[in-house]
Amino acid sequence: MNKKGFTLVELLVVIMIVGVLTAVALPQYFKAVEKSKCSEAVTILRDISSAQHSFFLTHNEYSDNFDSLDINFSDIDGETINGDIMSTSNFDITPFLHQKFGEKGEKNLAVASRIKDDDTIYAVYIDLETGDFLCEDKNKKDNITCSILGFDGASSVQICESDGHMVSSEVKCPVSHVCPNGQSWLNDKCTCLNPPCKNGGCPDEYCWNGTECIRSTDCSLVVNLHTCPSSYSWNDSAGKCECKNTLGSKCPDPVCNKGRTWNGTECVLAASTRI
Repeated sequence: MNKKGFTLVELLVVIMIVGVLTAVALPQYFKAVEKSKCSEAVTILRDISSAQHSFFLTHNEYSDNFDSLDINFSDIDGETINGDIMSTSNFDITPFLHQKFGEKGEKNLAVASRIKDDDTIYAVYIDLETGDFLCEDKNKKDNITCSILGFDGASSVQICESDGHMVSSEVKCPVSHVCPNGQSWLNDKCTCLNPPCKNGGCPDEYCWNGTECIRSTDCSLVVNLHTCPSSYSWNDSAGKCECKNTLGSKCPDPVCNKGRTWNGTECVLAASTRI
């Protein structure tokens, strides 16, 4: 009797099919697992909202501590929560957050922050007054977004770094300009309104780039203080980029490199490339 095994081509085909099925199935599996974890936070937030409603009826305010609520919550070790934060195996949960919303609005919320590898991936909020849920994408490197978790566009929010206000994720946050002490943003740069002022003096985790303070944890990575277009150079005494053409011919119009824009004095980082 002849025994026939698999040929190399047949093995390769099988391996390819298994690889394709794995590539399709694994992401869906991880999404399903994350949805299950998110439902845990939703359940806890609903319980917090109910307990906060009872507390508000009695005290006319919301509690920022779990021990003031009429429901006992347990942490990851089964211990009763008495403080202002509860940690489960997947979430850090806070019972009360007063949050500016939009330009003039405010919301009273409870929040569950999804923690993975010491990083916050997303946060789920419940409006303590309406019971509506909101979701904020914090870190998309794991491809876990609010839409995958089942939140529609109207429920997706973001917190603007410029003013700390919560807005819809469909709304563009205003660009923030951070200036050293004694200076204010004017004419596309930090300007000294009450001389004398000194360049530098930026807040922690910000670095001076010659125009404004930009967010960076390593100031050595921030480009040189003054960037000028081709055929221009920085004149310290004039405080601006000037044409270095000495032959008397007309200088070309200032054109900055990609990622920078001309503000009338020098090339500054465009809003889309600020750190």
